[in-house]
Amino acid sequence: MQFQHDYTGTAAGQQIGKVNPQLLYLQGMGGLKLKLEIPNADRLENIAVNKAELVFTVADQSGDPVSLTPAGQLVATELRGDTVYSLISDVLYSLGTTLTGGFGGFGGQPEIEVINSANVNRYRMTITQRFQDMVDDSSGNIKNRTLYISVYSQRGSAMRSVLYGPGNTSFPVKLELKYTRIE
Repeated sequence: MQFQHDYTGTAAGQQIGKVNPQLLYLQGMGGLKLKLEIPNADRLENIAVNKAELVFTVADQSGDPVSLTPAGQLVATELRGDTVYSLISDVLYSLGTTLTGGFGGFGGQPEIEVINSANVNRYRMTITQRFQDMVDDSSGNIKNRTLYISVYSQRGSAMRSVLYGPGNTSFPVKLELKYTRIE
């Protein structure tokens, strides 16, 4: 089965290939993924990453029908070779734990948080091990410091999410990092 998407003339289509946009678009069924580069992670020398978490805030789109809810699950992948995307180690660890056997340790589900007395819908994704790998990488290869965020399952879900991007002044994408300095 193959899906083809035509984003011509759409808000999502106008953002494809842009860096630091206000809005980010994700779509299942073989649709849009986010490419997230953290090019300077290796400059954080002599640290042990205790927790690294990506935080994305769902962008309210006026005019959307109430039934058009954000995707129920997002995952982080990395590119292996030229065309194969693999789940990052943090996702695999979460899926393989005997206590949860699901995405509980990774996150990636939309949750309501109260920010300045307002309810916002957020995705939080644990990337602790993958970020430690980025910090430890000295190859200079940007591919080793790149993640791809997509709707899960990319082929089996028709859901989509619109997120505030790193250029948004109210709710920019964040990397929340807790670490220990190693001397």
